[in-house]
Amino acid sequence: LLTDSSVTGPNHSSCLGLLSHFHFSQLYFLYPCTSFFSSHNRQSTFFSTVFHHMSIKSTLNSAFSYSTVKIVTIRDARLGIIHRLIQLAIFTYIVGFVIIWQQQYLETESSMGTVLWKVKGTSTGTLAHNNATTFASSEELINPPSEVNALFLATRVVQTNSQIRGECASFPAVECDTTSDCPSTFNLTDGLKRDMSAFNGKCVNRQCIYQQWCPQEHDGNFTSQNTTQMIQMNEVDDFTVWFKASIQFPHLAPSKVFSTIKDPTPRPRSLHPNSGNLFTIAELLAIADEVDGEKQITTYGTVKDKGCVLRVSVDWSCNLDKWDVTTACDIRFNVLRLDSAAVGDGFNFRSSEYYRVDGVENRDLTKYTGVRMILTSKGVGYKFSLSRTILQLSSGLALMVVATTFCDFLLQYIFPERQRYKLYKRDIKGGSVQTHADMYEETDDDTFAPVISGYDDYA
Repeated sequence: LLTDSSVTGPNHSSCLGLLSHFHFSQLYFLYPCTSFFSSHNRQSTFFSTVFHHMSIKSTLNSAFSYSTVKIVTIRDARLGIIHRLIQLAIFTYIVGFVIIWQQQYLETESSMGTVLWKVKGTSTGTLAHNNATTFASSEELINPPSEVNALFLATRVVQTNSQIRGECASFPAVECDTTSDCPSTFNLTDGLKRDMSAFNGKCVNRQCIYQQWCPQEHDGNFTSQNTTQMIQMNEVDDFTVWFKASIQFPHLAPSKVFSTIKDPTPRPRSLHPNSGNLFTIAELLAIADEVDGEKQITTYGTVKDKGCVLRVSVDWSCNLDKWDVTTACDIRFNVLRLDSAAVGDGFNFRSSEYYRVDGVENRDLTKYTGVRMILTSKGVGYKFSLSRTILQLSSGLALMVVATTFCDFLLQYIFPERQRYKLYKRDIKGGSVQTHADMYEETDDDTFAPVISGYDDYA
């Protein structure tokens, strides 16, 4: 326009119109216009207008720039293989691990239930003071007769009958010469001390006597002369326990109750190793004996004298999509010994019955030692969830961006051709927008390479 001979001279509006098509960095094209303004002595005014106009436009373009994705096909086998391998790894993780292995397409709910039990059996017993034989049924050895989610079965019973309040020697007996020789505390078997200072200890017939229930319980010293007698039960390990359990998942299946309480007959574990619910005491102890694949010392012979504490857990895994509640759950029984098998902590407790004879209060003291069971029913219910499936698949698609991001990093910063690849990857355009044909030229192999112009070199 400025060099055309047919044009006698540029005017103010045509120069400003021409300026609007150039970037601020291209002001060296303005030189032909300066002659016009120089001849009219308006050069300074014109350049003030030009620089003001270009400065505002450049500021707006920088503040309100827009970034868009540029798709470039890089024919490099290294990048292509790495990109596909990362995509394959992400796909394997989502489908193989998250969906198939962890089943994250399922909605789950954890819940607790209740456990009922029924014990049957009869055992002979040996009296310690004379080796006489007696017998006892399950009703006599279960104490208390009914508990919620718990059960106690006695293996050893120590009885001290007809005790009254009075003064008698301690057990074991403490010899003395004077009352000052009688100790005010006693060391108990569990390491604690028993304070006897308030029970008026005194020396009588060279023995310390105290106010207490008399005769004293003589646990461990069973003779025909002592009122304390012990019965050792022999076949309690053959007793059977039928466990009946139930569970409900109020969030996912509020109308369904999964239960074995209504089962007409039990399933012996000996015949149903994976789903049996009828156990002998010996079988429960054998399961508890397995800890991390190693045998412990939990047998009836080792627990009958001191007892033990077992946790019997009924574990449910229920498919809530099934309509038949009798076949929807997989049930497993787990048994764990809670007290220390090595130390032999065991379990025992005492109970007493009170009555009066000729107006004098009497009591019968009984110490029970045996197998204490803590019963739990817990489980997980699951069902197909469309929303969780869509979430996992969407997460997998989102992770695919990692493959592209990593390959872009290799492309621009690691590969030896990174400088050349950056020309394909990055373009910053300002002012007027270049068309695709302006930025690339077609090569002999039907691909496009960037056009490197004199302006690009200058910029």
